[in-house]
Amino acid sequence: MFNTISHKFVFACLVALLPQLAAGTEAIVGSGGGVEIGSDDVKKLVAGLPEATRKALRNNSAPLVQAVRGEIVRRVLLAESAREHFDKDPAVVADLERLRDEVVVRQWVAHHSLVPKEYPSDGDVEANYKALSARLATSDDYRLGQIFVAMPEGLDSAGLKAALSKLAEVQAKLGSGATFADLAKRYSDHQESAAKGGDLEFENEMRLLPEIRAAVKNLNTDDKPVLVKSTQGFHIIRLIAKKSATVPSLSEVKESLTAELRRARANELEKRFVSDVSTRAAPAINEVEINRIVKEVAP
Repeated sequence: MFNTISHKFVFACLVALLPQLAAGTEAIVGSGGGVEIGSDDVKKLVAGLPEATRKALRNNSAPLVQAVRGEIVRRVLLAESAREHFDKDPAVVADLERLRDEVVVRQWVAHHSLVPKEYPSDGDVEANYKALSARLATSDDYRLGQIFVAMPEGLDSAGLKAALSKLAEVQAKLGSGATFADLAKRYSDHQESAAKGGDLEFENEMRLLPEIRAAVKNLNTDDKPVLVKSTQGFHIIRLIAKKSATVPSLSEVKESLTAELRRARANELEKRFVSDVSTRAAPAINEVEINRIVKEVAP
């Protein structure tokens, strides 16, 4: 009798502990500051990445290592702020409300702008491929070097001053004989190319920013770097190499072309939905009152 009860008791305990035992088998991928990142967390992180990025990680896991390190720091900061009840700060609460509203609106628009699963058809992809091939056949590939100084529109005066100061410093050092690659590594705000001395590798001219495309059209490899202004900031550009564009096969670009067509259709549907809502709402604006407020708060 005693043995029977004992066996049943042990079995019941094991059943109760199964979820904990299963959780305990998860490998710890990273830790720090009292925070642990498990293999399940990393799997979710990787699953949310674009297919092309996931494929690239198979050959180079360094970006994922950096992402896990960043996630640990983020969770440590979040835990520290929670201990101090910082999320209850009125300014933080106000920001969270604004962010919540933005997320709800963005998701609502996306909900009404779903691209049909069957789009694009093979015919759509083939037609766009033919158009792309025709453009590529008359274009060039450029390998550019870039030192990018970020100065997005709407930057405050302090940020504007800092960006212009950095730009002046880079230009002065270029003029004094410093190498382009060293300056790119030290100063460029485009981290991906900065790590490679500013090398953007070969890119078809059709994919370049219009401002950069116009600037490099007649640039030679032995010319001095040119300064280009875009809506994103300043680009100090030099031409490393140039060659006639190669036209990839349909099978090589079908996946990326399909994704691009779906993104374009999603953007189109979103704009159409927002436009329809704007038409229904028919906003009425009291411009006289707006001008009065502007004069009052921004004399």
